Amino acid sequence: MRQPDAFPAFRLSDSAFFFDIDGTLAEICARPEEATVPRGRLSLLHALFRACDGAVGIISGRRLADIDGLLVPLLLPAAGIHGGERRRADGTIHRCEARLPAELSLRLKYWVDQHPGAFLEAKGDTAVALHYRQCPECEPEALGLASALSEDYPQWAAQPGKCVVEIKPERVNKGAALRTFMTEAPFQGRLPVFVGDDLTDEQGFDAAQALGGIGIKIGAGPTCARHRLPSVDAVGEWLSGLTTLADPPCADKAVSR
Repeated sequence: MRQPDAFPAFRLSDSAFFFDIDGTLAEICARPEEATVPRGRLSLLHALFRACDGAVGIISGRRLADIDGLLVPLLLPAAGIHGGERRRADGTIHRCEARLPAELSLRLKYWVDQHPGAFLEAKGDTAVALHYRQCPECEPEALGLASALSEDYPQWAAQPGKCVVEIKPERVNKGAALRTFMTEAPFQGRLPVFVGDDLTDEQGFDAAQALGGIGIKIGAGPTCARHRLPSVDAVGEWLSGLTTLADPPCADKAVSR
């Protein structure tokens, strides 16, 4: 993978922004439920939403309910579980009908029971994440198990991340979610900007760039993204700079709760 280029200039009125959460808007924590998005960053996200006439969305491995909990009081267009569930800008929700096979789930649970520090994060009936941040020495075994499961169940894919590997429907990914959003208002006709930090975001970078837009990788590591920011804090600084480019805000279409 190539090294990212310097940042380009772009117009907010022509752009559609999509953000991952963990490692992008929020620092990565030992357990998913410990993560928070600072209020100041939420305010900047809201300002960008207004400046772009609503063309701001979230594409995350988290469930929609978890995304919404982290972004209170905002309720943005969002794809959860890598696109396994997706809320359009008009509020319509689409969910993948695939259900994890019971035997697959049992094999994961058995493995976790044998490896202290590892735990499962259920994502409804559609996907599951195997976390091993607290036992990093388990990584080869965890990845091997996930690979074996994807071979035994071809309709399910193993998606590695930072100290986690997820089992999700094979056709569900962040790139596909972004492409679908880009066929809908208010994103259609704009250039996508996708911001993420992990292996799970690479398909999002690729899709954004294939559509003439921008992929932005957060932090170190190889990537197909052509641009980079060094940290989560740098994302906040970048958002602050973006909002200074905005014209007077359009009518606020974000849903408050």
